[in-house]
Amino acid sequence: MLNMKSEHPNITLLKRFNPANPNTLTEVLDDNFVWHYINPELKELEGDYYGLSGLTEFFNTLAGRTNRSSEEIFRN
Repeated sequence: MLNMKSEHPNITLLKRFNPANPNTLTEVLDDNFVWHYINPELKELEGDYYGLSGLTEFFNTLAGRTNRSSEEIFRN
């Protein structure tokens, strides 16, 4: 059981992800992971993205819509 001051183990794992190098995600997640995205403000992006290629596609699409890099999006 975690105390309220402890960081959740999933957060610790995700901090190992470097958005400048999406391949670092393979150190954290299984090759067959699915990214489920739901956002009523961005319905056109809602859906399931499969594996690293799907997640890369998602962040590149999001970056293109915001005129920001995927690294900037992930940081903020």
